[in-house]
Amino acid sequence: MRPLIAALFFFLLALPVRAEINKPSFDCYSRTLTAIQTLLCEDPVLGAWEGQLAVRAESAGAMARHQARPTI
Repeated sequence: MRPLIAALFFFLLALPVRAEINKPSFDCYSRTLTAIQTLLCEDPVLGAWEGQLAVRAESAGAMARHQARPTI
């Protein structure tokens, strides 16, 4: 089962992502940013990667939830 999950993860990373996802997945104008979030907001490339990873992680989670439903 773990190899299947790993293969799915890498497959999702290879998929193209919508062009408008070129920013971090969180609010860069929040007053309570961690050091990592600040770094992601300051570097546009890292911020875009984080935003794309967040979209892919959400897609993978949705797929996993859908597949985990028991069939009757």
